[in-house]
Amino acid sequence: MAVLKLGAGARERVQSIVSAALPEKSKLKSGAVKLTSKETGVELIGQVDDGRLTFILPYAAAGTEVELQIKAAGRTPDAVTLERKSSKVDISIGGEYFSSYIFSSEVAKPCMAPVIGPYGDEVTRPLDPSITEHAHHKGIFIAHGSVNGDEIWNEPKDRHGRCVQTAIEQCESGPVFAKLVTHNMWQDRNGKDLMGETRTWRIYNTARSCRVVDVDLLFKGQPGEVVLGNTKEAGFLAVRVHPDMNADAGKGGRLESCYGGAGEPECWSYKSQWCDYSGIVSGNRVGIAAFDHPQNLRFPTRWHIRGYGLFAANPWYWDGEYKIAAGAELLFRHRVIVHAGDSTAADIPTKYLEWEQGMHAEIEG
Repeated sequence: MAVLKLGAGARERVQSIVSAALPEKSKLKSGAVKLTSKETGVELIGQVDDGRLTFILPYAAAGTEVELQIKAAGRTPDAVTLERKSSKVDISIGGEYFSSYIFSSEVAKPCMAPVIGPYGDEVTRPLDPSITEHAHHKGIFIAHGSVNGDEIWNEPKDRHGRCVQTAIEQCESGPVFAKLVTHNMWQDRNGKDLMGETRTWRIYNTARSCRVVDVDLLFKGQPGEVVLGNTKEAGFLAVRVHPDMNADAGKGGRLESCYGGAGEPECWSYKSQWCDYSGIVSGNRVGIAAFDHPQNLRFPTRWHIRGYGLFAANPWYWDGEYKIAAGAELLFRHRVIVHAGDSTAADIPTKYLEWEQGMHAEIEG
């Protein structure tokens, strides 16, 4: 029987996502597994995918070392569900609606919106057609203002390109996370192909107080060389928060960087491993954090983060254009956390370290 050995290290762990590589000879190929503590008998559910075992650790005190026996779990209810529809995928966690991934022809760029926060309210700006201020900012979106010189961020009438979803490769619910893999083609205003992309979303079964979404963006020099321009209107990853969270709204909105920067003057244009935007919605402080991975180009990224409610990872505007050669690929990895409280209450620094470094977890047998 396989055994997973886990060390919490010097930090207290709360709602931690643990991921460990399976041995090459492991018989666990995909699906749910049961993790049982030798010491306490407590059982957890894990999920095997792409050669890794992932599970949610509810709590571990600093210094804790745990051994968990691993065995196949058989049929296990899906905690994170994806419901595929004609122009979107609805996402629910524990039976509660969380968001929708929208890819209809009515949007120039696929987006995840609305996003529901820990108290049941939207934490991204509502999808209201009457909104004209930066109307192209929709929930969590992926965009860039200069792809081979073409505009795929702003949406001036008849003068912008599009990111067109061409296929859904995988749309699977799961007990620990759901996984959505799509193929996209970035096109100019006339429909000419500019850049290929494979986008992978993982939405985890964490508590309402700390929802976690991972997105991997694999861009491709397809059909030829791609020039990503040094434009301010760029991400790729971008988020537009609820209007009541805006720092400029005078309602307690707050934006922060990992280095202690506070407010737009100390965060906009500066490098940071993560940024967090929090504010008061329906009487409760809620926030959204976005993480930049150490393997990403020009890590740590600079941030296009504004008091009016936008924040985006932008390694282009201040650091120059970048070329993806024909046939080459460029990968970005990000994590987004929707949380209760501000960055301190949500312990975003620890959440970042857990994602960047991982917990010490090793599988034997």
